Amino acid sequence: MGRRRKGLRILGPYRKGNRYQLITITPGGIRKAESYATRREAEARLNAERKVMGIGGLIGDALDQYEQMKRLDHQISEYSIGRERGRIAHYIDECAPLDSLRAAPIRKIMKARLASFKKITVKKEVESVKSFARFVARRFPAELSRTRLSEILELGTEIRLRKGESRRKPQLTFDEATRFVDQAFEIGGEEGCAVLCALLLGMRGKEILELRGRDVDQGGAILHIRGTKTAGSYRSIVVYDPRMRELLASMVEDPADYLFPSERSSIGRRCHNWLRAVIRRIGQLAGTSLVPPHGLRGSLTTRLIGLGLDPALVSDFQGNSPTVALGHYAQPGSQDSGAARRAQLRVINGG
Repeated sequence: MGRRRKGLRILGPYRKGNRYQLITITPGGIRKAESYATRREAEARLNAERKVMGIGGLIGDALDQYEQMKRLDHQISEYSIGRERGRIAHYIDECAPLDSLRAAPIRKIMKARLASFKKITVKKEVESVKSFARFVARRFPAELSRTRLSEILELGTEIRLRKGESRRKPQLTFDEATRFVDQAFEIGGEEGCAVLCALLLGMRGKEILELRGRDVDQGGAILHIRGTKTAGSYRSIVVYDPRMRELLASMVEDPADYLFPSERSSIGRRCHNWLRAVIRRIGQLAGTSLVPPHGLRGSLTTRLIGLGLDPALVSDFQGNSPTVALGHYAQPGSQDSGAARRAQLRVINGG
């Protein structure tokens, strides 16, 4: 897509305390902020100012405001915001006028991407575009009519997933997981520690890579997870395996340093490609199927629910909702197996 056009712009409204701000930016980069008591008042002023200035909104400006809404109103983390913008960017031209947002060009790009990418990937991208379109229709109703919005919301409904195809990533079987864990402990070091954080503790790739020395508490007995999906999110994990405790404790050099540092990286830590490569190498040594980082997390979910743990407890442990734990991670049938196991234990225990 083309570069962003620079000129007179007006952005907002942005929440600031109990009020809402509009920010006017001149071609010279000078910013002027105005504050309003309600969002509706700020939006009315925004539309009036655009008409007076004789400028039409750009898609990129609206996308900036969409991100700001996610950031301020929903406390979504910068990582998640960046990922979503990347998905949307495949389908829109940020330099185009906002009133050019239509279903036809988006559908054309969607069909082209379906020829090269998995259906589930394209479907998720289109869902992000539709979410952005809903925001535009609410914030700038004059730029996106209800008719054009409904056409955009119809996109992706024709993408039919095959039976058994879902958002779930490939997972390890119970025997494969046992071999994988043994191989990871044998390798040890930062590689073994990183992959075991995913398979034994159910951590996301980003959570693993952003661990710092201060997050390893009580000699590795407690692990603090900060800011994943939302900027202020937090949970702590109790580490029961003594080998894992020892491994985590051995990784700590300085409380402020990353647990998995990299001098060659501009961000000072290992990246997702490194984690994927380590999982692939350990999987090959252990003779297991190839799974991504999220597949290790899902393998733990399936195993815990299949052993009879309450999905609500599992989801709390992994930092998501029970609906996500069952629909996104756990393999079909694992909940039924867990319920059957709990019923058998009640009979054995006389209850």
